[in-house]
Formats: sequence, C-alpha cells, structure tokens
Amino acid sequence: MLKVFKKSILFLLVVGILCSCFGCNMFITIYEEDTQANDLPQMHPDDGIKQSVTQTLYYKLMNTSYLVPVEKEIEITVNEPIFEALLRYLSKASDTVSAYSSAFPTDVRIIDVSQSGNIIYVTLNQDFMQNEHYLEGEYSKSQIINSIVNTITKYNSQVSVQILVDSNGDGVGERLSYSALNLNPSQSLVEPLVFNSDMVADAGKILGQAFNSLAKKEYEKALLLFTATDTKIDENNLRILFGIEYKLKDFEVKRTILTYGSETAYVEINASFEHSSPNGERIILLQGIKVPMNLSDGIYKVSFEDLVRIIEEAP
Repeated sequence: MLKVFKKSILFLLVVGILCSCFGCNMFITIYEEDTQANDLPQMHPDDGIKQSVTQTLYYKLMNTSYLVPVEKEIEITVNEPIFEALLRYLSKASDTVSAYSSAFPTDVRIIDVSQSGNIIYVTLNQDFMQNEHYLEGEYSKSQIINSIVNTITKYNSQVSVQILVDSNGDGVGERLSYSALNLNPSQSLVEPLVFNSDMVADAGKILGQAFNSLAKKEYEKALLLFTATDTKIDENNLRILFGIEYKLKDFEVKRTILTYGSETAYVEINASFEHSSPNGERIILLQGIKVPMNLSDGIYKVSFEDLVRIIEEAP
C-alpha cells in the first residue's frame, strides 16, 4: 500500500514539473468558439441572380395626356431596391408599336434614386427642362413625373416621391416650383408627391380615345385600341367599316363597369352612327349601350366583334 502511495506521489510530481515547463495544454485540448464568422456580412443564397417579378408600371396612352397601368414582368437582381428596377424599366423606350409607351423623351433620364424614411428621391437630368421635348405635345413634364410617382406609389402606398432636377447639369438635384414642372400654377416648391388617379385612363377613357381616333379618321391610331378574337382586323377594316359604312357622328361615355380582377370591363355609352347603304342613309342611335372592353397587351381594348354586333343589331 505504501509503494502504491509513493508511486502516486511520484506521478503527481512529474505531472506538476511537466505542466510548469510546457503548460497544461500538453494534455488538454481547449476548443474556442470561432467568432470571426459573426463579423461577416449576411449573405443571401441567391445573391447575384436575377429574378423575374410582375409589377404595375404607368405608361402614357398613345399621344394623350393619360397614363395607363400595365402589368409587366421585370428582372431584378437580388438586393436591388425594387423601385430602382421599376424606374429602370419605366424609362426604357419600347421596341414594339403599342397603344402605350414610355412617357420619357429619348434624352430625359433618371440620374439618381435614393430613399430616406418614407420618401423616395428621384433626380431627373438637365434635359428634362429642355422645352423642345414638349413643343409638339407628344410629351409633357407632368406626365413624366406622374408616371414615376404612380409607378412607385402603386408598388408601395406608404411612400411618397420627391422629384428633383439637375437643372444646372452639375449632377446635383434641386427642388423646383410646381409651375416650373407644369404641375400647378403655384410658385411654391414641389413637395413629396403621392398617387394621382386623375391622370389614369380607365376603360371608359380608352374607349373615348378610340372613338376620337375614328371620328378624326386616324385609323392607324384607332387600330391600336381594338382587339378581336375570331376576326382579323387591320387599318383597312376600320376605314371601310367606320369611314364608309358606319360613320361615327358623336358619342358620350357615361360610366365604366368593372368587376375587380375581371378581364372584361363594360363601358356604357350614348352614340350615333350614320349608316350608308344602297337604300340610302339612316342614323343609328345607341342609348345606354354597354360596350365590352377586353384586356389585351396589358390594357383594356375595344372588342371589335362586339362593337360591330351592337351596331348591326341596333334598331
């Protein structure tokens, strides 16, 4: 028993000597938490990958003062602010002929976008102020601004949009007066803006524009606002039907009837057409008639077949 005790004492002495010389880590492995990873930025597994989302953008309706909401599939890069992607698409010129197009003239660009709290700041370049863009009436400052504001606030109704203009060409945006931007006769500086429903064309305004084009014999423009399912229509169809056989004399848009989410809207109208035939001419009156408008290419368009049927069945 004494021998065992002496051996234990000797062993402890040896261990003590080794620990004092080499440290206790010789026998014990100590695992420390790696805290370096906590200092790294949070990474998304899809960083750098483009994703497609469907959003509503507000384009100008032909050469009118109205805007139309169009659902578009846009590509955004993960972590790119959605409002920046929206404006990037909104200002791009279209490659195809359509009833709607960008409200931006070629030289007008957005040079800076930022957010502070619930305000989105959008800076337009110096060319926005050049009057030659607006002389022929195809573009307007107020339409450009409202296309920006409506597109952003449609996506997020909790924000407002402050429009700035780099009027000196030095890259710095500044607030201008309402009158300078053709928004209001007021001379005060522009405040953050919210959604403007007055400039948005519903199905009724689109039908009115189609009828205006027919009355002015602008069949090429009118064609962009018509759609058909079984009948192939072209500019010549409209010229023969509404320029010779059924001449539009006058019309009045009464109201628009729309079921939420519906692909068809109905526009109630009063209208008169002059019908020419071998038996002579007569006036066709449409009173309180509901004209179907179908979604096509992102907006409501006049149903060609239904309109012809309505006219032909009229007493």
